[in-house]
Amino acid sequence: SRSRTPGLGPAFGKNSSTSRMIDSILDQYWGEYLLLLPDVERPGCITILRDPSGAVPCVYSTGPSGGFITSDISLAVQAGLYRKNVAWEEIPYYLAYPHIRTGRTALKDVHELLPGSEIRFQHGELEIKQAWSPWKWVAPENRHRAACDAAADVGESIRRVIGAFAPVDEPILLELSGGLDSSIIAACLSETGVHSTCQTLVTPVPGADERLYAGLVARHFGFEIYADDLSVDHAAFDFQVPVH
Repeated sequence: SRSRTPGLGPAFGKNSSTSRMIDSILDQYWGEYLLLLPDVERPGCITILRDPSGAVPCVYSTGPSGGFITSDISLAVQAGLYRKNVAWEEIPYYLAYPHIRTGRTALKDVHELLPGSEIRFQHGELEIKQAWSPWKWVAPENRHRAACDAAADVGESIRRVIGAFAPVDEPILLELSGGLDSSIIAACLSETGVHSTCQTLVTPVPGADERLYAGLVARHFGFEIYADDLSVDHAAFDFQVPVH
């Protein structure tokens, strides 16, 4: 397969049904996914969209004899589609800039589909395009003019997300420290009416006993709260390292 310049070619036409569907998904939904979309208008064409959060990994490889796209490279290895081969020239980059993602990986001939991007396969060719960008949300016409308006919008977004997820996972066990983040979640859960229980953890590390703060929050919202002691002696260090 050969790669074409991102953004060129008719496959990414804005009027295609696939492009309209992707725009709609990105505008109206949020989650952790790899979305596979066969193109009804172009037989043999398929588009894969990686969600903007990047929570689900996505790597791919192409070549004259075929390729693969997967959320776990070990699956491709087990299927006999790839044999691990280190791209030594990439190692210095990874050591110098471990948090900057470019689409390159330290495995030879394996590339990463970056979060918020889509890749389209058609007749042995592939095209890559950035489908989502954070700049849309900070464009001048979309910026908040007052801090209170920004805070209100953030609060509403948090309420909507928790309100949507909480009934699906009822009953809820909230890991409550009494700090800002977990207290905000507790407050939002109290508005849903979903049965919720709180748990706080106590460790032997000095200053790590947060039962006082967690208890204040739990009592304020009428939640039951339990405290668990975590001992260093019972920590498990013999877990199996994931293949990937």
